[in-house]
Amino acid sequence: MTIQRKDLGARGERAALRHLRDKGFRLRARNWRSAHGEIDIVMQHGEIIVFVEVRSRSSRPEEPPMAMLSATKQHHMLRTAQDYMYRYRMLDRPWRIDCVFVTFDGARPVSFEHVENAV
Repeated sequence: MTIQRKDLGARGERAALRHLRDKGFRLRARNWRSAHGEIDIVMQHGEIIVFVEVRSRSSRPEEPPMAMLSATKQHHMLRTAQDYMYRYRMLDRPWRIDCVFVTFDGARPVSFEHVENAV
């Protein structure tokens, strides 16, 4: 991954975090890892634990945003979320996996697309 893409990803995660906080979500963890992968952001919205994958782009692509998530990535996200719920003994709590797609125009985010229950 190039430094530019890594920087875009980090800026996207920060922007998505602000966006979700503005919507009433509370941060639980960032870049949480298990043997199955990494979850960009773990939030809580009411009683629901929300695992968030953030995808950043510098222009509006032709394909729909969900096309940016391969079946393999979705599988790893599901397993990692299950690992988190098991690790923190929250198997009885409701949870879901969301995606936030952030589009930038230069240095600033210009649009957010939040897809609930994306996986």
